[in-house]
Amino acid sequence: MRYIVFIVYFLFFSISALSQTFMSQVDPPTIGKVCPDFGVSVITPSGNEKVINLHELRGKVVILEFWATYCAPCIPSLSHFERIKKQYGNAVEIIAISDENRDKVDAFIAKRNIHNVLFGMDWGRKLNELFFHHFIPHTVVIDKNGIVKAFTAPDEIDAEIVGKLIRNQKVEIVMKQEFQNTNSIASATSNTNLNKVATVFSNIKNTPDIVTG
Repeated sequence: MRYIVFIVYFLFFSISALSQTFMSQVDPPTIGKVCPDFGVSVITPSGNEKVINLHELRGKVVILEFWATYCAPCIPSLSHFERIKKQYGNAVEIIAISDENRDKVDAFIAKRNIHNVLFGMDWGRKLNELFFHHFIPHTVVIDKNGIVKAFTAPDEIDAEIVGKLIRNQKVEIVMKQEFQNTNSIASATSNTNLNKVATVFSNIKNTPDIVTG
């Protein structure tokens, strides 16, 4: 039994160390604070890709929509944000971010009447890691000053809220359920690591004891 306890403690501290190493490299996006700068490769009308950095969008409301072609709830959200982009034009930038194969995204774009939302490719899942989340669709809202305003769901962001953000007015946005008790992505990451340890420990307890001595 003492060997099992040792293994559990070893796994816990190893996962914690890895988490702290990642968090020390990049400050996690946090509600109410300036979002760390990042770049995203967006598909241009010509079919090429170009990198847009967050600091280049300062002065605009920025909405990041994490989605996938296989995600049924994600599809209507893109049309929803297309309408918001048409209404507010250059005052808002909406980037739909996918970590799928480029061919799948291209095929999706070809079949849809979505021309104002930018489609970004998350090569290496770096943005998915930076803006940690369990489920898609996942919506990140950043105001004109680069302040993170919400980790939420697309149906919580309507034209009225975007208009208030453009006018620098106070907004109240319902947080996505997985973030309702936290104010930063780092907290959610830590909870996930603890859940992994708990799962490992549960599996060990349910495994026949093969250690003797």
